[in-house]
Amino acid sequence: MRITRLNHVGINATGHEQAVREFYLSFLGMHDMERNAVAARVKGFWAGTDWPIVHVVTEPAEGGPAMALGPHLSLFVDNIDEAIREVQARTTEVLLTGEGPTRIVWFRDPAGNTVELQQDPQLPCAGTR
Repeated sequence: MRITRLNHVGINATGHEQAVREFYLSFLGMHDMERNAVAARVKGFWAGTDWPIVHVVTEPAEGGPAMALGPHLSLFVDNIDEAIREVQARTTEVLLTGEGPTRIVWFRDPAGNTVELQQDPQLPCAGTR
């Protein structure tokens, strides 16, 4: 697998949505960006000027071992199929969602931090089902 670029950094702001929204949008001058796909199912907002962005989650960081409701790092890869195979060979604590090139895989690094991998939308994914 090859990481192509940073997608976003996720933070959890449960109970502080208004203050965090004011901080990122007004103080730092970012824009409230449209959320799509899986991100739209999670309470919160995206803040950015373009890409990468800050994914602000405003619901409790609960769920399975790799749920991206808490702090997380999201990276784009050149081939999501290959990335999923490599992640599954390394750990069984994997969460997959989506289909084909829109699939997302979440897992934890050795220190317990959540890592999210997505197909880079600027690159075709060879062999995607």
